[in-house]
Amino acid sequence: MDKRSVFGGLAAAAIAASAVNISIAEAVYYPPPENLGVSAGSIEIEKDSMNGDIVAEVPLYVHNNPGFSAIKVIAELDSRLSFDTNVVSTDIDGIAGVLVSSCGGQGNTFSLCFTADGERFQGDREIGRLRVNVPAGAETGRYDISFLRECGDEKIFIDTYNKRSARFYEEYFSDLEGGSITVTDNNAVQESTGAAQEQEPVRGEAAEETVTSEAATVQVQTESAVIMTAVTTQKDTALKTVVPEVYDSPEEQAATAAAAEEIPEQTADKEKKHNSMLVPVIIAVLLELGTAIVLILRRGGRSK
Repeated sequence: MDKRSVFGGLAAAAIAASAVNISIAEAVYYPPPENLGVSAGSIEIEKDSMNGDIVAEVPLYVHNNPGFSAIKVIAELDSRLSFDTNVVSTDIDGIAGVLVSSCGGQGNTFSLCFTADGERFQGDREIGRLRVNVPAGAETGRYDISFLRECGDEKIFIDTYNKRSARFYEEYFSDLEGGSITVTDNNAVQESTGAAQEQEPVRGEAAEETVTSEAATVQVQTESAVIMTAVTTQKDTALKTVVPEVYDSPEEQAATAAAAEEIPEQTADKEKKHNSMLVPVIIAVLLELGTAIVLILRRGGRSK
């Protein structure tokens, strides 16, 4: 038997066995991550503390981490800000390094692929820090930092193990929570507070004038609200009351007062007229009584 044929057959068998082992390894099932999330922190910068342009570091975190050998995220800055030359800091225990590439062509969007130092990065914790340029002339306010699921040909993913079948893309990221950089100005806040305090007494005086005006209005309405007149006649006695009314204008108040003064005068005139009509009646009655008395006396004299 040819020795070369034997060795050739053994080599072919070894190669075939190796290929089978590789296929079996690749066929291992890796469960997908659940509720995987990435977030950025939020920081504040006081303008007085800025001596020219500064570089702010914003932390990045992973949540519900199943463990990874690599993870890629895509970070986008507010268009008024820019990344530092060193886009991200990776002096984090457990992170070996990060592959950075610009995305979108605007200079404020980068894909960041973090690799684990060792087999896998475990735990929900910080994975790196974005380095962001904040110019000295930055206006006060909030500058957002957001995450994208894809940018051009770039897509976010996580490798739970260093295997091709253990890679999971954007659909397995449940939460991408952005952060922010807020520039504050305490001097402006203090000036605004001082101005508000100076205006407060003026507001108090205005409120006092309003209350005084309302009180005066109520007093006028109370004084002119009710007019009551009692009218008595011989046939029956009744108390007639004018319905209380509130008048808005001085002319209406004057008209009401005049009407109220006329009521007693009209009542007195009616009483005088009535009394003048009673006088003839009384006289007639007295005359009849006198005539009757005379007749009675005459008849009494005749009977004697």
